[in-house]
Amino acid sequence: AKTMDEEGGAAPLPPQMTQAGSQQLEFWTLPDDRKAVDRIKTVIRSAKKCIKVAMFFWTRQDFAQEVLDAAERGVQVEVVVDSNSGRGAGAKVVKLLHEGGIKVGLSTSQGLLHHKFAYIDDSLLVNGSANWTARAFKENDDFFAILYPLTEEQKAKMESLWKVI
Repeated sequence: AKTMDEEGGAAPLPPQMTQAGSQQLEFWTLPDDRKAVDRIKTVIRSAKKCIKVAMFFWTRQDFAQEVLDAAERGVQVEVVVDSNSGRGAGAKVVKLLHEGGIKVGLSTSQGLLHHKFAYIDDSLLVNGSANWTARAFKENDDFFAILYPLTEEQKAKMESLWKVI
């Protein structure tokens, strides 16, 4: 999603920030400049207790390194990746995370694990259409939203979802 700049070329859409009751909602459209990549990294770096990632397709090694760095800081990290992509193009990231001591699971259901979320410190959710790939952030028309702090009902839903995954 692009807007036109002053010269008539495509310009990235800036992130949209809004307050929804007591919650903050950020809406990031892709492809975008490095601000979107940096925002994901900042969110991962903000984790103090736990990170749970469910990702259909994950090939970005820089995001994997951020998760590994979080684990080194003592953050409990768990990851689940779709079994087909985790054995295919995402195998390098799965191996990197596993070798770094991260608990990594591959989906076991008949269908795709099509989620694309990071659930951080039981209070922040990154969710959207964007896989954690270079294409999602540089080429594809994608998005992700960041919602925080989560309500008790939203936390319960995420915990229930995580148990199923």
